[in-house]
Amino acid sequence: MKYLSIAIFTLMNLVAFGQSGVSVTYNIAKIGDTYYDWQPLRYIQNDSFAFQYRQKSDEDDVLKRKKVFTKRMYHHATFIDKSNLSSYNHVDWPKGNKVLLKDTIKSVEWVLVKGTKKILGYQCYGALNINSNNDSTLVWYTSDLGDGIGFENLNFSLGMPLEFFSQELNRHYLATKIKKGDFKFNLPAAKIVNRIDYVAPKTNGVGNFFGVKKQY
Repeated sequence: MKYLSIAIFTLMNLVAFGQSGVSVTYNIAKIGDTYYDWQPLRYIQNDSFAFQYRQKSDEDDVLKRKKVFTKRMYHHATFIDKSNLSSYNHVDWPKGNKVLLKDTIKSVEWVLVKGTKKILGYQCYGALNINSNNDSTLVWYTSDLGDGIGFENLNFSLGMPLEFFSQELNRHYLATKIKKGDFKFNLPAAKIVNRIDYVAPKTNGVGNFFGVKKQY
């Protein structure tokens, strides 16, 4: 069954590439709540690549001791190639038709805000974005841990986000754990398809889940 409007896929298998980097784990709650009811997010990066995924819990983290990331993709996981500001998401729909959907991480204009705060011992500074729908995103970041390019599909190069408020998503992210190390990344061998050219087949009334992108 064909589900590509334009066949622009390719096979890709990068050799594992390691650099000194940082892993940050975040708890997630609705804005204004103190109960963190979303699965924690882990964002791992070095100077060239990044990878983020959801955890059931720290104890149940299947990637907790992994040395090489993205040999295979996981549900709700994203691989980021900083060199071309691209992100990749694993899709297996219909079942057995695995592809990597490629997005371009768009540049976002940030306005620096006054004040600082300490998070996990790091001095953090504020940056604000207001999108075309008048939804605001506030990031508290540190310049001591590299950048956050690709974090939740944002081109955030000012520093590493340690706290993140998204009015559009109604979510509040707060860093709870930081780990430094040599992290390796390897994009799986798979068909790579631009998201804008991906059309999910309509099966039992189910249409295209993947055509909607956040606007910044």
